[in-house]
Amino acid sequence: MIHRIAEHAPGAVSRGDVRNSGVSERAVGHLKALSELAGRRNDGRGIHLWVKGRPVSIGPGIARAVREDMKGNYYDYGVLEGRLRQIRDASGSIRIAVNDLPYPKSINCAVPEDLLETAPQSFRKRVEVEGRIHYRKDGTPIGIEVESIGKLPEDDGPPSADDVRGIMAGP
Repeated sequence: MIHRIAEHAPGAVSRGDVRNSGVSERAVGHLKALSELAGRRNDGRGIHLWVKGRPVSIGPGIARAVREDMKGNYYDYGVLEGRLRQIRDASGSIRIAVNDLPYPKSINCAVPEDLLETAPQSFRKRVEVEGRIHYRKDGTPIGIEVESIGKLPEDDGPPSADDVRGIMAGP
């Protein structure tokens, strides 16, 4: 699987298909950095990843495609629901990641200091995070600047009759 992604991702990103490249936002950033480095080389050779003994070219087109893809990105205020999966300290700030059901990749969340107590208590729990959401131009959320974290009830099984009584009531 890793070989397949390493062969596919640089070409997909250079064609502008960042979303379906099969790599994370962080990996796209690394490909962009390698691409920018390839653009600065004076020998014209570029940079190559060697996958199964064959070179996969990393050229300056990847950086251009990533910059173009980011032009269409936008921000909006909203709420995302999902399960809090990761808590990590990234260069002095706490970041969490939430898996939102419609999206296969985790959504990175920047957490302010005043919410540091709430994040660990919500680990592996269903949460809703509210704040400024960063979206790709196709509407896929990339990250959120969290303003509040709320716990949601667990969905361990089907609802009881009491849970749906109001829905089932007739006119």
